[in-house]
Amino acid sequence: MAVQQFAEIIVKGAMTAQGSNTINTVNLFHYKKTAGSGASDKPSLVTQFVNTVLGPLAGVLNARWSSSIVSVRWFDDATDPYLDTPTVKPGIITGDSLPPHCALFLLQRTGLRGKSYKGGHHFGPLSESDTTAPTNDILNAAAVTAWNSMLVNLKANLSDANSNVWTPCVLSRKLSQLKTNPTNVVAATVTSVLLNKRIGRLRHREVHSQY
Repeated sequence: MAVQQFAEIIVKGAMTAQGSNTINTVNLFHYKKTAGSGASDKPSLVTQFVNTVLGPLAGVLNARWSSSIVSVRWFDDATDPYLDTPTVKPGIITGDSLPPHCALFLLQRTGLRGKSYKGGHHFGPLSESDTTAPTNDILNAAAVTAWNSMLVNLKANLSDANSNVWTPCVLSRKLSQLKTNPTNVVAATVTSVLLNKRIGRLRHREVHSQY
């Protein structure tokens, strides 16, 4: 496996404290080079990711959240370090947020069968305006429209400064060997992303108890 064919992008951010503690967030995105023979370029890939994915993502998240750092590395090279780029992209939706543990799940499907070839993302914080009684357990119509629009960006290819094309993929950590070189990467191209309209729960994002 040639190096610099697979990119891992990490978005670090935080939800501001609203009566309890700050909640840190980490979201991972994986891409594989599907076209181009030029040298892979981290800075321009980060720029394309911020413009194509992170900006629209911030547009559907509550204003209590903001990104802080976007990191990228070539994960088919076990020794490649992350390039950290300070990136502040605050959520756009104003008004009260839902509790930090409330999140949406977006299912990634590929052309291959099995658990190793399915992925997904959990995103939050959501806003109270994303739901409407009496169906508060799921997104309302306006929120569904906004998130489905964002899915288009999440599925989009990215291009770096050397005209390489990077396509979203699902990485199988179970089937891959990434700890030492030469690595063996098993990853499948994302063919569709589905929005689960149900408001889910992430226990590790629950705030601390207050007595």
